[in-house]
Amino acid sequence: MTVVHESIWTPSARQCLALRSNVPDLFFGGARGGGKTDFLLADWVGVASAQAGCTGLLLRRTLPELDDVQRRAWELYPRLGAEYKAQSREWHFPNGSCLRMRYLESLQDASRYQGHQYQWIGVDEAGNYASPEVIDLLRGCLRSSRGWKCWMRVTGNPGGPGHDWLKARYITPAPPGVAHVDPETGIRRVFILSKLEDNQHITDPDAYRRNLSGAGPAHLVRAWLHGDWEVLPNGGVLDPGKINRGVPPTYLARKYLSIDGALTEEGQGRGDQTCLTIWAVEGDPIRECASTRHWILAQDAQRWNVTQAADAVMAWCREWDPYVIYIEGGPSGLALKAVLQERMDMATTGGWRIEMVSHAGDKISKATALSDVIGAGRLWVPEGAAFWPAFRDQCTVFDGRDGRKDDRVDSAGIPPRVLRKLAGNKPPKPPAPPVPARRGIDIAAKLVHDKPAVQKGIGAPVGQRSAIQRMLGG
Repeated sequence: MTVVHESIWTPSARQCLALRSNVPDLFFGGARGGGKTDFLLADWVGVASAQAGCTGLLLRRTLPELDDVQRRAWELYPRLGAEYKAQSREWHFPNGSCLRMRYLESLQDASRYQGHQYQWIGVDEAGNYASPEVIDLLRGCLRSSRGWKCWMRVTGNPGGPGHDWLKARYITPAPPGVAHVDPETGIRRVFILSKLEDNQHITDPDAYRRNLSGAGPAHLVRAWLHGDWEVLPNGGVLDPGKINRGVPPTYLARKYLSIDGALTEEGQGRGDQTCLTIWAVEGDPIRECASTRHWILAQDAQRWNVTQAADAVMAWCREWDPYVIYIEGGPSGLALKAVLQERMDMATTGGWRIEMVSHAGDKISKATALSDVIGAGRLWVPEGAAFWPAFRDQCTVFDGRDGRKDDRVDSAGIPPRVLRKLAGNKPPKPPAPPVPARRGIDIAAKLVHDKPAVQKGIGAPVGQRSAIQRMLGG
């Protein structure tokens, strides 16, 4: 009797190359829509089939990001006889193998896995990690007491926060498909390029391309479509190539903590991020000169609620002792200021000065002062700073339109805006319109002898108030 086996999934040619590879550390990435998630789900099945009873770990950066992976797993795994345990988020296969679906966002998350044993770890969209540190911490969990082989599988796209380290680790050392050995760790690695046209599971690739074309700047879209790791997006507003790297002085007199708030509800896990930036000036913060250097010493962006954000701000205040805390206005900023002020009033050691900064104005005009500092070559970042890749990438793609890619830029742009205001560097006033001559009045005589009228109780003349509003972004 002939046994007919149902094919529930057919890999593309490039997915086959990745699935057949015996290199322990493999990166499958390039174009968006190249079948990366399907590859991870299929690669685990191959390992689980060959090593009955093994344990795997499939990771995304946040729990909500696992939803798409789970939906695809539900289409494939039950047809293989696998059963899903919702409480533990695990897929149990008939031969005793188990795949755990988890999130990994921070070093604290990675520490929870210490002592675990996994024979397969898959990290989907590793380009969302600005540093490989969190992922590398899990490599100690890749072991087996039964002599099984252990595998690390990573996927990602160009242009994200992790662009630099993925390119340096997997792409630059050798051409696609050619294995190489890391000279420091001795780990064998290989890069397999994924292409959109290879994914036959996208029913309408032309429509997918059209939708992708509206999802970001043109340079980044080209990288997504072709999997080109040499193409870097450019929003055309900030030039990260002019940001210097170096070692900051051991003492900087004036440090500023700037906060761009976007508070979320408890457990919401979505929306913009709240970003904290420590800015310092080497030299006179008011009188700019050729020797003035501006430093971004630290930066962190997270999705915090008001309590979490206040905890982070207080911790940074104790660590950095800023001269002043600048918070951009708006509902989130006002709520954070109220909580911080209450905590500082209750503290026995005193507090830090808090100033609100106007959030009025378009994003490009608010980034002008930051752009000028960068363009003059006066912005510096500490060598090896963990936040640098994410900040550089946001500077690169910043175009003033995509609000999801500007939290770090907005936060970093606050101190130079305030310092410019304190220095009196106002935008030039437009020339005054000619005064029409009126019959029977000597205009020149009136300009000499008459003083400008100021309405009592208002203060500055209307034209002066308008200039101040423009300076403050109003």
